[in-house]
Amino acid sequence: MKEQTTEIFKRFGERIQYVRKIEHITLDELSKQSGLSIGQLRKWESGNSLDCPATDMYFIAKALNVDMEYLYYSEIEASIERFYLAYKLSVLPEHIQESLMKKLDEYQNQNNLSIEFWDEIITIVADDDSELSEELQKLIRQRYDKNEP
Repeated sequence: MKEQTTEIFKRFGERIQYVRKIEHITLDELSKQSGLSIGQLRKWESGNSLDCPATDMYFIAKALNVDMEYLYYSEIEASIERFYLAYKLSVLPEHIQESLMKKLDEYQNQNNLSIEFWDEIITIVADDDSELSEELQKLIRQRYDKNEP
């Protein structure tokens, strides 16, 4: 049981750290936004604490703009990145989720995920937010530019 608890808190810390990095939130900013000490946040991120009061978890989740369930989900996932992506997709409005599933079903049997495919996905996810759409397109193009021979 102790091994499982240790693994859960290790993942808890990894999730905090991963979201901070994705959202460009420093430990100092998280401390200020959550009202928790940098030292305690560091202990949780490193997995060196097997205790986190629910109120502290709530403040961390709120500061990171995620649900407490995401931080403390007890199943151990293989990829923290995929788990975060699945979580973010799950909190999208239902009409966006449905449109994404429809588009992904159309491309399911194709191995060619072209820039046009990603442009369509971005259009669905951005949901008429031109600033978000431009930012996502910029990120996709950067990735494609890196991977081209």
